Formats: sequence, structure tokens, C-alpha cells
Amino acid sequence: MQLIHFTASNVWRGHEQMIIDIYESFRDNGLVENQLIVCTTDSEIFKVATERNLQVQAFDFKSLSSESLK
Repeated sequence: MQLIHFTASNVWRGHEQMIIDIYESFRDNGLVENQLIVCTTDSEIFKVATERNLQVQAFDFKSLSSESLK
């Protein structure tokens, strides 16, 4: 099985911790053959994933403010 974990958050919170925990658990228990974390460039999860040598792909993302949607 292949699995992609995706987040557009730049901060470190529960969801990002959960992605790292799941990735490492699946890897360590041989449950998933290939995993990829897709996250924003220079986000906290990108830093952690890179430090832990996890497979990660970063992208540029800028959210729109509510004012720009009017």
C-alpha cells in the first residue's frame, strides 16, 4: 500500500504530530510500503520530517484572507 499524508498548516499542532506518529508507526511495523508527507515549504512539519529522514515533498502555499475573497 502507498499512503500520502497532506497538510497545508505552517504551525506544529496535534494534526502534524499525528502525521509524524502515523508515518513512523506504519514504517516501523511494515504496514505501508511507501509513504509521502506533502506539506508547505518551511513549515514545522517539513522541518521535523526532514530531520527524521522521512519522505517529504514541500510546496508553496499562501492562503487567501477573507478580505481578498470579497
